[in-house]
Amino acid sequence: MNRHGLDEMQIRIKERIGNQTFVMLLALLLLDVALHGYGIRWVSYPANVMILLTLICGIYVVRLIGGNAFVGPGEKRQKPLTTVALTVLTALVVAASLNILGIRGGSSDHMRLDSASGLILCIVPLGALLAALTALVVRRVQDRD
Repeated sequence: MNRHGLDEMQIRIKERIGNQTFVMLLALLLLDVALHGYGIRWVSYPANVMILLTLICGIYVVRLIGGNAFVGPGEKRQKPLTTVALTVLTALVVAASLNILGIRGGSSDHMRLDSASGLILCIVPLGALLAALTALVVRRVQDRD
């Protein structure tokens, strides 16, 4: 057995979950296109795809962790708090500097996000972070008992 990677069963589980997630993403994108064809627009164009991708990626990671196919059997526990904190800090500095310099994304009107899209794009990742932190706290409390 490979001590640093996934074993055979974990690889099969990961591939199965990946295939199912890809089909789910395809179905949701086609449903979004069909709704758009019928005149139902739940969010403007670039945001709807980003929201669907964020949601599906979150489902994929949660299912991998739930299926015990995220890390291999020989992986030691790492504490990536410093890396995560530096990444978030760097992202905030870049976003603030771009805002100060007045550089905006999207050059045409149809590529800009409306306020509801921006709000949803903030809520979805924050909800995922809150769920992950809650799961971490619950796991630590259960491990302590």
